[in-house]
Amino acid sequence: MSFKKHIIFAITVISSLFFVFAFADVVSEDELAEEAMETPSFTDALLYGDEAVESYDRYLLANFVSKEKWSNLHKRLQILFGKRQIGSVYLGKDGYLFEEHVPEAYPEQLMQEKLKLAEKLVTEWNARVMLVPTSDAVLSDKLPSSAPRLDQGRLSELAKELLGEDYIDVEETLREHREESYYRTDRSWTSYGAYYAYRVWTERMGISRYPYNLNIAQKASEDVAGSLQQQIGYGDYRDTLVYVRETLKRKVTVQFDFGKTSNSMYFPEWLDTDTPYSYYLDGPHAFTELAFQVKTGRKLFLIGGSYSKAFVPLLAQHYDRIYLLEPDRFGGNVDALISSCLKKHPAEAQSGDSPSRATDRTDAGYDVLILYDNIEFLERFTWKE
Repeated sequence: MSFKKHIIFAITVISSLFFVFAFADVVSEDELAEEAMETPSFTDALLYGDEAVESYDRYLLANFVSKEKWSNLHKRLQILFGKRQIGSVYLGKDGYLFEEHVPEAYPEQLMQEKLKLAEKLVTEWNARVMLVPTSDAVLSDKLPSSAPRLDQGRLSELAKELLGEDYIDVEETLREHREESYYRTDRSWTSYGAYYAYRVWTERMGISRYPYNLNIAQKASEDVAGSLQQQIGYGDYRDTLVYVRETLKRKVTVQFDFGKTSNSMYFPEWLDTDTPYSYYLDGPHAFTELAFQVKTGRKLFLIGGSYSKAFVPLLAQHYDRIYLLEPDRFGGNVDALISSCLKKHPAEAQSGDSPSRATDRTDAGYDVLILYDNIEFLERFTWKE
């Protein structure tokens, strides 16, 4: 065989391997470790077709290629050849990453069941319900054309029908400020998104809005690789995470899960981890209690998911105490917990006071809010009596 033919043959083989690797599924480190122990026969690879060839390729990968380098190469090749999904994450336009939300996983029956649970709290405690669309619903034009579109608007329609004025709809406001409201590399909303929702909330609650100035929002970090980016291990874009400086004006004691305490609502140590959004209220906790020194005479019991973490600091000017419960993480009787919290606190109680589930929100001295993004509401919201 001539030298020229050798070159053509080598290029053909390498190109073929690139195509195989680019469109194959990502191989986990554990799988590679296992396969590194088993040497497939090259003859088998030639005789027994695609499955044996794939096995041989994976063996070569496990033994001769750095897993980290291979993973990065694999993903870049996938993208080079037009693939716009890595695992359950879509690579959208302008550097946006989106979670995969397959419509079949969120049928209307599930929406109705979850809203019925929320309705119990509306009836029992005069709760309000705020459900927030995720970025793929508001920025759907940035999704790859092949990505399925979950109609989150249908959940909002059902909530309006069932809950009426007790439902707080923030979708229109977030659409008006859509690129400010969501991170590119994380599934969460930004402090700006939370603030725009806060404006709607104060209006619906009849509460005077605190004059926060987002023009001087404090940057916690300009180099945040969000959870979606870290999940797929790909992407050069970095988000800027900010907080509203005026939220620091009221001194606070925060207690997590009836144990650990802090005097801050912000935790910078999370910024360089795989869950930087935990900067707000210190990551996953079943129950968080915030006690503020300056008294307003009111309490808030907030039942929510991850989106509530950036929302809570904006409420600091309005309540003596804020209780944040993630009911799916809480092992006890959540109805008993809310009953206990919404009694007057011993340090605040006066002689003759008695707890009451007043029908008027103002007279009750407390508010109850259910706050989730649409997906976490459907996946995580629960209530155990």
